[in-house]
Amino acid sequence: MLLYCLSQEIEIDPLPVAVLWVETTLRPISIRIAEYIYFKVCMILALNQAKQMTVGLAQMKVWLWEEFLKKEFGRAPSIADWENPVINFYAVKWYLLQNNASSSLLDISRIYTGQVNRYYAILLEEALMLLNIRASGGHCMCLSG
Repeated sequence: MLLYCLSQEIEIDPLPVAVLWVETTLRPISIRIAEYIYFKVCMILALNQAKQMTVGLAQMKVWLWEEFLKKEFGRAPSIADWENPVINFYAVKWYLLQNNASSSLLDISRIYTGQVNRYYAILLEEALMLLNIRASGGHCMCLSG
């Protein structure tokens, strides 16, 4: 991902990148392209349904993207925003903050999937371990908590 410019922030808080890793693993680009096509159709035929769709690397609902981008960047969302890893990093941070997320991976799974999801939490833990290995120069660092 093109998140090198955020390396210090990622070192301090790797969770948003872990969420992005999980979400992009579960929703690869081919699926997201189909979602964007469906979104454009819904914008014409069913606006309320379009606003409830989850889109982008961060897989946030369209209405949440609108709120986030208006508040943080003063603009309406675009597909380019939804596919921008840096914007998505900040979107995940914002989304977790809006939901008063704890550091529990099960809590994060609940926020992202609507219920406690052990598989999702395991994927998050795996992503966090990979991020810690890279940050430590290839040596595994134990995660606390």
